[in-house]
Amino acid sequence: MTAATTAGGAGGAGGKQSKHRSRSSARYDDVEKQQRKSRAIVSIPNTIKLSMLNSGLLSFERIKLEARDENNSLSKTIPNGPIDIRHFLKLCDLRRKFPVLYKLEFQTAAKVESNTCRHAMKKNNQEKNQNPKCIPYDYNRVVLEKVGGLQDSDYVNASYVDSLLKPNAYIVTQGPVLETVVAYWRMVWQENISAIVMLTKTFDFAKVMCHQYWPANMEVHETYGDIHINIVREEQLANFHIRTFRLYKKNEQGETIIREMNRLGMMVDLSHVSKGTMRDALEVSEAPVIFSHSSAYELCNTSRNVQDDILQSLAKNGGLVMVNFYSKFLSCSDNSTVHDAVAHINHIKRVAGIDHVGLGAGYDGINYTPKGLEDVSSYPTLFAELLGGGWTMDELTKLAGGNFLRVMQQVEKLRDDKKTAGVKPYEDHPNFRTDDPYNCTSS
Repeated sequence: MTAATTAGGAGGAGGKQSKHRSRSSARYDDVEKQQRKSRAIVSIPNTIKLSMLNSGLLSFERIKLEARDENNSLSKTIPNGPIDIRHFLKLCDLRRKFPVLYKLEFQTAAKVESNTCRHAMKKNNQEKNQNPKCIPYDYNRVVLEKVGGLQDSDYVNASYVDSLLKPNAYIVTQGPVLETVVAYWRMVWQENISAIVMLTKTFDFAKVMCHQYWPANMEVHETYGDIHINIVREEQLANFHIRTFRLYKKNEQGETIIREMNRLGMMVDLSHVSKGTMRDALEVSEAPVIFSHSSAYELCNTSRNVQDDILQSLAKNGGLVMVNFYSKFLSCSDNSTVHDAVAHINHIKRVAGIDHVGLGAGYDGINYTPKGLEDVSSYPTLFAELLGGGWTMDELTKLAGGNFLRVMQQVEKLRDDKKTAGVKPYEDHPNFRTDDPYNCTSS
């Protein structure tokens, strides 16, 4: 009975209860719609805008500005912080529906830059940035040594980069423009850089992407500021080109020494110096210089020997190359013959002229001698070979010692002329430290 009553009550009240439920359900649906509306990431107008933007019907720049406005619901599609897990799927669905949101997010991404670029933004330095959108931070930029009193001469668009094992292990820099090539090489010199990896093309169609900051070929020597550069080796591979450069600076003290040697009547001997020093000395010396024991570089490419462009400069200077008989300077090996010596003598005669070649065997300091030229008693063999090759007796006289005597006379004449003219000594007077215990002037 109780069960029946319960059933009947339930059944009797069924119609009213059902009607009551429908009203509650309607209210629930309204509330749920309101909640869904309040939880919606993008408003309906902005959804329409996204649809039009995705179709290319709206200006991207205009929508980008709205997306940056925190009061606009569109900004919620571009979160600046952690994403609420409840909204993550909705953000993914929005991007699936409107792929343009990826571009919008990238373009409006906030840049958090705690480091300054004050030096790069200076008016004097802006033109030194080939790409003004890529400039170095102040904290890790390469600071050049200033040139005299030139303002901002310490700036170059270059930054230090750490490796896993070493701080400031690398330097990344823009390809130089014409106005910044000197600063570029100053940086290479100052930082003692041993390898340069160039990733920029010099030209992209007609546009200059990077100024060619190296000599055109091995015969050309360029000067950038006080740095002299030449190519000593080139290697062309399938996908890249390897060039080995030589950098050097002129030494003012060295120039002073050469001038003083000229004043004193001392011969300048260049047999043991680098090619750069050869060139510099030939530019400075007023008197003929000598290479007391060197041969021809073109026949044996050792640094002791003299290259053809130096031989040509030597001829203008009035100097002399005295051919060395060390086998490793004649044939670049332990074995050589009198014919190798003849070849070097003839080469120097051909390039520099008969007045600029002599003999500097160096027997007292070599352990490998040419076959047929073991000592000075073999000189008749050498002269016979040269006579057989068309040399005259007058030419042999110059080779055997005449050229050397002529250089000696010119060196001494310049000395006498300077003495007559009252030329004062070219001397440097260093400021000695009086507190140095090893200085003989200390008390």
